[in-house]
Amino acid sequence: MYGRLRRLPVLMLLLLGPCGGVALADAEPSPIPVSDLFANAAFSAPRLAPDGSRMSVVVARGEDRLIMVRPVAGGELTPIARADNDELRLKSVWWPNPDHLLLGATMRNLTAVGMRSRASRLFGIAASGGKLRWLGRRWPFFARVFLAHQDRIVHDLPEQPDHVLVEYGGAIRRMNVTSGALRSHHGAKRFVYQWFVSDDAQVRAGAGVFPVDEYFAVARDTPDGDFYDIIRRPFWPAVGPDLVGVSPNPGIVYVRALKDGRFALYEWDLDENALGALLFAHQAADIFGFATGSDRHTLIAVPYVDDVLQFHILDPAFRKVYASLLRQVRKDHGAATELAPVSSSRDGRARLFAASGPTTPLVYYFYDATANRLTKLIETAPAIPTDRLSLSTSVEYEARDGMRIPAVLTLPRGFPETGLPLIVIVHGGPGERDWLRWDAEVQLFASRGYAVLQPNHRGSTGFGVAHASAGDKEWGEAIQDDVSDGVQWLVARGIADADRVGIYGAELGGYTALMGAVKSPELYRAVAGFGGVYDLEEMIDDNQWYNYWSKRWHEHLIGDDSKRMARNSPLQRAREIQVPVLLGHGGDDPQVHPGQSRDMHRALKRAGKQVEYMEFENEVDGFLFERNRIQFYTRLAAFFDEHLAPRGQEAAEAEEPAAGSGG
Repeated sequence: MYGRLRRLPVLMLLLLGPCGGVALADAEPSPIPVSDLFANAAFSAPRLAPDGSRMSVVVARGEDRLIMVRPVAGGELTPIARADNDELRLKSVWWPNPDHLLLGATMRNLTAVGMRSRASRLFGIAASGGKLRWLGRRWPFFARVFLAHQDRIVHDLPEQPDHVLVEYGGAIRRMNVTSGALRSHHGAKRFVYQWFVSDDAQVRAGAGVFPVDEYFAVARDTPDGDFYDIIRRPFWPAVGPDLVGVSPNPGIVYVRALKDGRFALYEWDLDENALGALLFAHQAADIFGFATGSDRHTLIAVPYVDDVLQFHILDPAFRKVYASLLRQVRKDHGAATELAPVSSSRDGRARLFAASGPTTPLVYYFYDATANRLTKLIETAPAIPTDRLSLSTSVEYEARDGMRIPAVLTLPRGFPETGLPLIVIVHGGPGERDWLRWDAEVQLFASRGYAVLQPNHRGSTGFGVAHASAGDKEWGEAIQDDVSDGVQWLVARGIADADRVGIYGAELGGYTALMGAVKSPELYRAVAGFGGVYDLEEMIDDNQWYNYWSKRWHEHLIGDDSKRMARNSPLQRAREIQVPVLLGHGGDDPQVHPGQSRDMHRALKRAGKQVEYMEFENEVDGFLFERNRIQFYTRLAAFFDEHLAPRGQEAAEAEEPAAGSGG
């Protein structure tokens, strides 16, 4: 499976030069093909070598993806490896030194209990090509998936270019990038699940959960000192502070903590063992994770969302450069464009960025600091006709209890803006949100004449702790009302046709979609869910499927009242669903067991309801394979087209179920 690559003919690529999409002048509104929207990205994961001399890129040809390398200055693209197959799916690419690449990939986890899930594995290959080696094949075995991921590289060890530091089995280990051989660098500590490494490769801090109810963080300010507690707090509610990184100053670590009800980035003073200086906060938004540099450990930016994903660059000098680059990209692609750091040379003279927005599929840019020049590098989806994409806007409406609900509204380009059929897409989670960004699902429906509403109901993150915690124990209740109130708001404004509303979501969104059919049968004519939870008590109580942390987390979010959970479980109320239902699930989903969808399908069938079920072998909580992605979204679009035609008009003839789907 991992033999020497046979040289293959490849399509000519235009890199480090102008590239353009498909232009259709004065075209009538028409659906964008599903295969254009949901094909594998033509080009993905570009990465720079540490010295900036070469770059790698993943090139897709249907299901096949090839890793290719070329000099940054120009020249031939050389294929060096096939990236994946049905058992092995590429996850990440990284250069530990100018002569080698490390590849993270997911493979079936043979020790999973109650479901088939995946764990990451680490592979290596010479930049000149050759044999793709599974570096972790002989590593110590860990039955728990959390400890078994092999691709957690935490330091690039520039003084030892043939080695990197990896976090594996709860310990930090020095790994040879050619052979995969491991040597201990720092041992495991009970209950610590993440270590933080300084620029000089010293393990300075760690975080964990003890044993399931208490979050803690430890640190030390000297390389051989003892670790001591700096943070201990209840695991729930998760309101911080949380350890997120270490500073070049040995007396400082970085934490995420609340400021005025929103998460911000602070220093933690180890001498005082207390919260220190504020590094960044936004007045209206939580910080949204952290971006690290190509060395895998240095914090370089703080993302946050204020309608658009933004990046606060921590280095003051580069912050000014980044602001200039962002202005250039937004001049070309619009004010809602985000520009994310992707990769850089070790000296920062060469950098890669990813730009995208509501009407801009992902585009990669190359920045040459010496020339101070930004160049469009690769369009990842050149087949998508950008002149047929629809604009999205941020809106806000009032829920029935007076709470303000932010949302994203997309109106179909080229269609009247009144009396539109409506699709409500509910995000997953909990712990997620929607914003103005590239979203193929949204464009799928908008190009077919639907308005699309994406409500950030209570419980959504990014808007502060009050908005997020308002969703606790409100699954199927106030959260559901928030979504329904958004539909009624659009109907009252004349934008949506009350007789042609559908709802769809994945994970929590799938649950919310089916509960919509139960709780508000007058609103929806068709519902669809992918990877959804449909029996709350089953999800919480079956420890074969969910670990204990997940059980306690869901008890915090949902509660432990059996009667309330039954009342708010679509499976227990299947007989009340009066509209057609489409269900989908990945057979390897590690988050929600496919049994949830299988049971929901059986319950609806027994009740005599109209239901279809599509289960995809080898898929997870999303899609790894192009063929499955296109199959599902083809059926999803046709499903809503069939059932949201104007009342009294015959629905379009249903397309034949594809192989692998079930009625």
